[in-house]
Amino acid sequence: MQGQKDTLFNLQEAAATYRGMQEQGTEVKMIWQSWGHSLGGNPVPGELDLDGTSNLRSTYLGGRFLDWFNRYVKDDAAVTTGPEFTYFRDWVTYSGIATPAYGTSGAYPVGARLPLYLSADTLVTKKSAVKAGSQSYTNAPGGVGTSYSETSSQGGNDTDPLPPSDTPGTFAKWTSKPLSAATVTVGMPTLDVKLTSPVAAASQAAGPDGQLVVFAKLYDVAPNGTKTLHNRLISPVRIADVTQKVHIELPGVVQRWKKGHRIQLVLAASDTAYNGNTAALPVTIAANPADPGVLTLPVLSGPGPANTKPAKTTTPGASGGSGGSGGPGSGGSGSGGAGSAGVLGGSAGGGTVVQGSRISSAGAMASTGTDLASYLRIAGLGLALVLAGAGLVRWTRSQRKA
Repeated sequence: MQGQKDTLFNLQEAAATYRGMQEQGTEVKMIWQSWGHSLGGNPVPGELDLDGTSNLRSTYLGGRFLDWFNRYVKDDAAVTTGPEFTYFRDWVTYSGIATPAYGTSGAYPVGARLPLYLSADTLVTKKSAVKAGSQSYTNAPGGVGTSYSETSSQGGNDTDPLPPSDTPGTFAKWTSKPLSAATVTVGMPTLDVKLTSPVAAASQAAGPDGQLVVFAKLYDVAPNGTKTLHNRLISPVRIADVTQKVHIELPGVVQRWKKGHRIQLVLAASDTAYNGNTAALPVTIAANPADPGVLTLPVLSGPGPANTKPAKTTTPGASGGSGGSGGPGSGGSGSGGAGSAGVLGGSAGGGTVVQGSRISSAGAMASTGTDLASYLRIAGLGLALVLAGAGLVRWTRSQRKA
């Protein structure tokens, strides 16, 4: 289980744990819940009751917890533990239990890979449409943050009074054409790009302090120009060798892009929520028609930007609704489009591989996460589940002795 609204422990870590457990032969399933350690750090109605005032079975996650305990602690082989992969969709309306808002899949990853090529300052759908051009930026000396994504100490608060922003001259951006229809992405976008920074190339041998740090993110740009940074997620990355093409994994998301909106990729020099470079390291990104940078989106449904068709796949795909958990629960209703079939394919190209991860001081880490009350509620729920599990073990042993 991992929260979508979480800049401390992101969905990449959940997916890595899931894959690792699969590789060692451990039975495992994955849930991407709505909430996490960041803004809006509380479950949505009908998802989970952290206060303990509702029956666990009347919530989606509570039902999944109980089923897991019944199956593996009580050793009841007749109990099913739910779909292989489920993910909360914040655009689906429902009443009662949150089950209808959860998309499901028999496998992870899901969707198809949609490449968008970096061309001057735009994202284009065909490699043949890439035009030569370049963008340059630099960071402010002394480690001063010139972009803003979030204030981590906001914890469970639902809103941040400051909108995300980037100071001119300290970032590069590429924007797509308007989407011809609503498009859903589920998973981790990736970016393969060549950066040029002679100063960083000369200083990187000294170690992390001399290596270039960049901050990658995707904005949802509305027709009126308003920009939204989904769940305020960004990928801070330290590049070990700037002379090589870099592969960056952007934050995992479950996101619906509305028709007419545009996708905007931004590479920023810094962010106030993270530590970055202290020395000025100018960067240039050139669009090379022969070998352009590529932003790849994990598209579950929808065509993407105008005249775009994601690569088709034939492996097990995802459904628009959720199959729910094994036991009975309260009813719920909702609506949401069905997902297209398929599983992400392909592998990262050559060059430096960098996964988005937090780069911060101990103080910044300490300020990240939910408020104390939220931690106490989560700890209380965990203790209750442990005690319930212990009770089931004792019950099982007594039954066997009988």
